[in-house]
Amino acid sequence: MDLFTIAILRLCILLGVLAWGTTKGNTPPMTCESSRSTLEYVDQCPKTKSEWDKAAAKKDCMSIRQNCSSSGEFVFHCLINPWENATVEVCALRVNIIGGKCTEYNMFGAVVQEHVRLSCTDFEVPCPNFYRSDEAYRYQKCYDIVRKTTQTVSNRMHAIDVGKRFAHMSIVMFVSFYLL
Repeated sequence: MDLFTIAILRLCILLGVLAWGTTKGNTPPMTCESSRSTLEYVDQCPKTKSEWDKAAAKKDCMSIRQNCSSSGEFVFHCLINPWENATVEVCALRVNIIGGKCTEYNMFGAVVQEHVRLSCTDFEVPCPNFYRSDEAYRYQKCYDIVRKTTQTVSNRMHAIDVGKRFAHMSIVMFVSFYLL
């Protein structure tokens, strides 16, 4: 290789490293301890922009003291949790969601991030490869996963409860029959 080609190659590598280091997407999300104190479990998340705005106004994230970022980036979110069994409202840093994934709030890391397993690109209303975390309400099927999981757990608990009642009834009948 001649010196000109080597110089161009080095320049490309340097520009690539600089560009990679300054992008926000797919970089490790920043923890914001202040978000933990705002966490609240909710039955469901807003379905429309107006419902989202109403819930955001009620949560009033702008009034919360935090030192994670400028106040404009510490915003309202309503997201699923990592275990897909609850929805939470939280004030947290707005992040870029990349890779066509649902958005979650990880309470251990105190961070909004892509959900590792839940892709939303094949949904009826698919999510794009890139969107802002505070636009998660647009992808309602991500929340439906929580409802299905909760319903499944609820059905299992009902089946266990019925099984326990049946077992108790069987014991009472056996004891009654044996004593007679």
